[in-house]
Amino acid sequence: MGWRVSDRQDWAVRLKVPIVYDRSDAASGYADIGGLGDIEVGTGTPFRLSDTWRTAGGIELHADTASNPALGDSVWRLHSSWSVAHDVTKWLSLTFTADYNHSIAEENGVSPQRYLELSLPATFILPYDWSISTNYKGKVDFEDGDIAGVTQWTWVLPNACRKSRSSSAPHWRSGLTAAINSFKRISR
Repeated sequence: MGWRVSDRQDWAVRLKVPIVYDRSDAASGYADIGGLGDIEVGTGTPFRLSDTWRTAGGIELHADTASNPALGDSVWRLHSSWSVAHDVTKWLSLTFTADYNHSIAEENGVSPQRYLELSLPATFILPYDWSISTNYKGKVDFEDGDIAGVTQWTWVLPNACRKSRSSSAPHWRSGLTAAINSFKRISR
């Protein structure tokens, strides 16, 4: 859910309550379990810096609220994000995002989590409010002792082709990249 704060700023909140079904073999002790997954609540704000530059920041709490340990991560985690986006052309937008995750409580023998995720999504704007997105991601895991550099690079095509909704508020989909790109569309 999002609201306009000013001509150059929006604000959004998100509550994610997943219903999860896990189908596994009997050897794991959790065969065919369904229920409530880990709840996440977050807030963030995107700012328009100029006609072609935007930035956004936010924080999210991942709560260990799953109705069964097999349906969740068994960890309470804070997730902070910062993004900056630039419209290279009218049809290409690049966004750099840095996400830092830090577990604050672990349960059921889960290891502490501390990692930085870096991503560079590219969005190709198409006619009639359609877009195609791609994303390069890197991860630095501080708990594994490998802080010298990025330990894993992946290329993903999440929600690759989509049509934007016509709304007066930003869409808070899976993170700040979506919010910052939505802010671009509604502010013009």
